[in-house]
Amino acid sequence: MDAKRILIVDDDEALTTSLLAVLQSEGYTVDTARSGQEAITNATVNLYDLMIIDIELPDIEGTDLLQRLPAQSAKAVKIILTGHPNMDKVVTALFRGADAYVLKPVSPDELLKVVEQKLATQRAATGMNSKKLADWIERRAHKM
Repeated sequence: MDAKRILIVDDDEALTTSLLAVLQSEGYTVDTARSGQEAITNATVNLYDLMIIDIELPDIEGTDLLQRLPAQSAKAVKIILTGHPNMDKVVTALFRGADAYVLKPVSPDELLKVVEQKLATQRAATGMNSKKLADWIERRAHKM
């Protein structure tokens, strides 16, 4: 099985370096972006399984970035990070496609747990879709 590809979008260099080290040590392929525009560029070139997005980026709000990501990012798990909890932003993030909302400071173990849970859910959903497709093909083949 190929390593899952993750994009960290955060302008906090210390946090990004820490998360990068933790995720890479678990076998993930990890890219980083320091701005929303850099994240969009990366997501246009690469297919990510999961994105960790800071709510406040230098050029765009993380909730707005969720809507501006390219279509190929639709199935990626999106985890929003924030150091400033705000219920309106939580609701907006979830409405715009975030799969989880994590408060800073977050321990690497806590974030890794969320990442693993969300990727497991993604794998299960993909497996269900693959099974449905295989069943449909089999039914169609029998009708021929």
